[in-house]
Amino acid sequence: MALWNRVTSASSRVLSLSVDCVGYAGRQCYSVVSSVPSFLPQRTTLIAREYRAPPPPLPEPKYLEIKGCCKLEYVEIRPYAAKIATVILVHGAPGSYRDFRYLIPLLAEHPGLRIIGINLPGCGDSVVEKARYIETVDALRTSEVVLDGVRQLCGTKEDHDDVFLVGHSFGAHAVLNMAALNATETQSVAIRGMALLAPAGCVPHKSLKLGATALMVKMFKSENSWAVSAATYITKFVYTKLLRFPSNSPSELFVSAVIRTGTTDFDLIRDQDKLLGSLRTPTLIAWAKNDEHIQPEIPQELATLCPDGPHLEFSGGGHNLQKTRADEISKAIIKWVNEVVAKDKLDAELVSTAASPRVVHEPQSPPPPLPDPKYLQIDNICKIEYVDVEPQQSVSATVVCVHGAPGSFRDYRYLIPMLAEQQRGIRLIGVNLPGYMGSEVEKAHYLKTVSALRAAEVVLQAIRQLCGTIEMDGGDIFLVGHSFGAHTVINMAAMNETLRVAGDNVNTIRLRGIAVLAPAGCVPQRMVKEIPIKMLVTLLRSRSTVVVRLATRFVKYLYTELLGFPRRTPATSCVSAVIRAGTTKFPLIRTQVNFLKEMKMPVFVAWALDDVLVEPEIPEELGKLSHPGPRLEFAGGGHNIQKTRVEQVTAAMSSWIQSILSECNSLGTGMTQHLP
Repeated sequence: MALWNRVTSASSRVLSLSVDCVGYAGRQCYSVVSSVPSFLPQRTTLIAREYRAPPPPLPEPKYLEIKGCCKLEYVEIRPYAAKIATVILVHGAPGSYRDFRYLIPLLAEHPGLRIIGINLPGCGDSVVEKARYIETVDALRTSEVVLDGVRQLCGTKEDHDDVFLVGHSFGAHAVLNMAALNATETQSVAIRGMALLAPAGCVPHKSLKLGATALMVKMFKSENSWAVSAATYITKFVYTKLLRFPSNSPSELFVSAVIRTGTTDFDLIRDQDKLLGSLRTPTLIAWAKNDEHIQPEIPQELATLCPDGPHLEFSGGGHNLQKTRADEISKAIIKWVNEVVAKDKLDAELVSTAASPRVVHEPQSPPPPLPDPKYLQIDNICKIEYVDVEPQQSVSATVVCVHGAPGSFRDYRYLIPMLAEQQRGIRLIGVNLPGYMGSEVEKAHYLKTVSALRAAEVVLQAIRQLCGTIEMDGGDIFLVGHSFGAHTVINMAAMNETLRVAGDNVNTIRLRGIAVLAPAGCVPQRMVKEIPIKMLVTLLRSRSTVVVRLATRFVKYLYTELLGFPRRTPATSCVSAVIRAGTTKFPLIRTQVNFLKEMKMPVFVAWALDDVLVEPEIPEELGKLSHPGPRLEFAGGGHNIQKTRVEQVTAAMSSWIQSILSECNSLGTGMTQHLP
């Protein structure tokens, strides 16, 4: 009997604890579920709206397999005339393509639009494999999966299918993720614009409780099957019994909504908004002042970050504008799509008929190959890769060539052999700066080492080891810098002269002159002004691996697709270039240039009037501020005059070097020579 009493007592305690756990879980579930903006609004706050006749039925759904992890369900209405664009509709959390059932028929009235409504993974019949469920319905992974689906349905840019993304509520986040991911893809979709309707934004909105949402996600990720089952059951109960969602909806619809909102990184959303805004991605944004879930300040901020596109503010209409204001929204989207497509077509025609902004230069025969690279370890933090062309006779001087950002010693593959031929006693060294090509940097020291001043210090240290110092009876040295390499050369020269003035012959090289070609100068050039360098440096320094990965891909896209650098340029070189440019202190460059003039450091300057990256006023000013020396202004040749004008540059540089070595000042007037 005593044993029975103990069993009964223990059972009662277990039952009591279980009830408490269920009650607690239920309260947390309700807290989370009621906080998600795309859920049904509270009925007491709904504003009465005009009656709408039922829309025509949507077509039968289709299905698409994605990488073996899920099956995407979608509906499609094809155009009945020549197609001008495809509109992809992305719902909120929870939701389905049926959320657009009023908008789809109105958009389909345009004869040239292809309309596709997609159910996100875990929603409707977009079934996810059980083993990959949690990871696939994650906010960012969902966007990757749907982007893959859009790529299969619409092709890449090479297929010439213009695509516009439309996202409602939390679907706006999915659209922003997709557009940002796509901007950095090699096989990218031709996304021409985004439309964000009643969008979630860069900060949590008034009804979203992040703490409760995070707790709920933790429960769903639990390895305790009882906790997962209980949370799933209670989630569906709250949605269907309290919020009146259809009781025949699968539990996954509600679970995926909680996970999707709970894994949203709002800081990442803001960063992506800024990136897309800097790309001037056409963006239509529409919201209602009386939205019961998202305060107007949130879409208004999005409109500030993405200014290129129509912004529609409705006094009424609530959260579901795609239904309550379907007529106005559909007309605005159709007009906007037509305008963007027409503008793209006009821009393409102008490019084909006008001169390209990337100047076409006369062909050059291939130069002789450079020697195999060598490597030099610096302070156990990085390895410097370089090529070394030594003369067959005694060395009269050493010329060290420093590339731009991005770049490599191969940028001098035309100049090095020709200068070696003209000056038989010259030793030529081409250096890859830290973070470029084979000049690898220890991960723990990467961000610091590839910064502007530190990179100059590292290369100066390498030159000391390779060429010797005054104390070691090292020979005469000339530094040559191209583009941002001019800054590195100026930094190194100023550091070295400071040491020389201080009498530190142990660390001072025998520097005789510097040459700068198509140089960055004392004020930011066009390229620096046009890309958001400071913001990109901040993103690359982020502790979030996702942010760093996206920023890295975005940086490579900027350099290779917008600025015209070769697509084979490694992403690491592009990242190093952004950090180097973003950590450049232009007032310091001006101070160092003035200091070098006081030190009477000979300076050779050459530039082209048709340089698309550095406007001619910048090297002109640099030439005036510097100590006298040759000034070569080319009418053509573009940014890479060390290739396109290699004969004239090497001839002038060879004479300048010889003049300095022979203590002749005949080329020290500083007068500008105007060349073709």
